[in-house]
Amino acid sequence: MAIETWFEVLGFQENPCSILPNGFVTGLLQEERELLTYLKGGHACLLHGEVGTGKTSLLQRVETALREDGFDVIYIDAKTLSGLTQVNFLAQFYPQGNRRLRLERHARNGALWARLVLKMAPYKPVVLLLDEFARLPHAALADQIEGYFNQRLIHSFVCAQQRGDVQRTSQSFLDRIQNRHIQTGRLSKEECLAILGHRFGGKGVLSEQTMNTLVTECGLLPRRVLESVERVHQHLYETGELRAALEQKTPITIPDSIMAQFVRQGIVEVPAEPRQETFTPLKPIPGITLSPLHQQIVMSLYRSPKTIKALSEELATGEGTINTALCRLRKRNLVIVTRAVRPKLFGLEGDFRARVPMD
Repeated sequence: MAIETWFEVLGFQENPCSILPNGFVTGLLQEERELLTYLKGGHACLLHGEVGTGKTSLLQRVETALREDGFDVIYIDAKTLSGLTQVNFLAQFYPQGNRRLRLERHARNGALWARLVLKMAPYKPVVLLLDEFARLPHAALADQIEGYFNQRLIHSFVCAQQRGDVQRTSQSFLDRIQNRHIQTGRLSKEECLAILGHRFGGKGVLSEQTMNTLVTECGLLPRRVLESVERVHQHLYETGELRAALEQKTPITIPDSIMAQFVRQGIVEVPAEPRQETFTPLKPIPGITLSPLHQQIVMSLYRSPKTIKALSEELATGEGTINTALCRLRKRNLVIVTRAVRPKLFGLEGDFRARVPMD
């Protein structure tokens, strides 16, 4: 005999508290409009926010809207790329891209046949939605994406990541994105209750007082709200109170203190990374924009020249990441090699060093 679940007792076939991305988005209409404006306009932008604030659900809703408006949409979850040593963007995610590149190259070179092909069967503009951007296994994919964006093979793209991961974004991407940042945040109590109302459709057994307490205890974070509601219903199912409430058609009120315990059971405190705790942003330098990592490198090299290994150890960042950052800073004439023999020493360019606002 199959074991019945708490949500089946309530008449659901699937768990209404699932935290999988859901196309129903509330409280993010302004963010949705802003994101669609950037993407339709051919821009690169950044979407960031706390865990569980609806970033992926927002991307899912935006994907649907873009497809309805005639765009080709490519969604990539960077978590699924872990372990890959090499990624060919065109081959894996946009196979028709190579043919399109060849046609456009011939058309630019004056080939009439290529122009006719593109005119008779034009390609839809391609929009890339890159979720969990900070989890890319290596920088090669990011470089490919930026390259195809520069060639206009990709019409626009958005990189979504957690708020604390923004400082890992490369300077090149920050330069491309500029001030096109969209941040998701905590919802209002009414918006959290609207999500639960949509998910349960009037089939819930918790009283209005209990629902209000639960939402408040969860800090107005949608994912935490859904996880806590599921734990409460599972407990009521195991004690038999769920069936009793359905039979008696009376809502269940849970004391605030007990409700707080249910919420705390699902909160896992994640210690902040040491580098994030100690990092103090560099004061603004007129005419120069630096990512958080680049700021840390500049402050370190201001004190004394250093090798890649020394910077890696001081900033708790991989040597490959440090090397890439130094290359970008050298291209901007902000960092120079002060000792060419290995291991190379890096320092600040003289005029730039004089402009660095260090006390």
